[in-house]
Amino acid sequence: MENSTYTLIFTAVLIVAGLAGWFIDLKVSNQLKVKKQPLNILISVIIMAILFIVFGATIETIKGFILFLLLQFASNSDIRIRQVENNIPLMIAITALIGITMDQLPSMLLGVLVITIPQVAIDILKPGSIGGADIKISATCALLLGLEKGLVFILAGLIIAVISTAILKKIRRNCSKESIALVPYLSVGCFIAYLL
Repeated sequence: MENSTYTLIFTAVLIVAGLAGWFIDLKVSNQLKVKKQPLNILISVIIMAILFIVFGATIETIKGFILFLLLQFASNSDIRIRQVENNIPLMIAITALIGITMDQLPSMLLGVLVITIPQVAIDILKPGSIGGADIKISATCALLLGLEKGLVFILAGLIIAVISTAILKKIRRNCSKESIALVPYLSVGCFIAYLL
């Protein structure tokens, strides 16, 4: 592809990403009754740039950006009200089906089982220790990523959550047992795994 054509496409894609980020920010501020966060727009543009550089103008870029937008909305919601709408995991599951082949399906389903069963078992043994949204987001991200990337996703997300929470508690000098919003950390882990 010619350099000027590539630059034009890249610029157009980033503008669309900025508009999508603006829409997510508008939806979050209206639905959750919070002030607008322009960072949502900037992050959307950065994520699209990364996806476009890694995957080019492919279905993987589109699928990754749809996944990102869904996780961005879920993260904003989890941070602010500790809830995620039930339709978000459903939309991630539908996104998981974009561009797959039948030979990918067993790994996707195995990923769901391997990631979800331990979380459900922990929640049964210690009720309330893991939120329902965290389990549903984990399951649907594992469906999208498959077994190998699903394991990378859950490990990366949980490691980031543990380190970040320890740092935040040290900074705030807060030893309370307040619940943490896990979805943002899972979202980062998912994005890392998606790029592999």
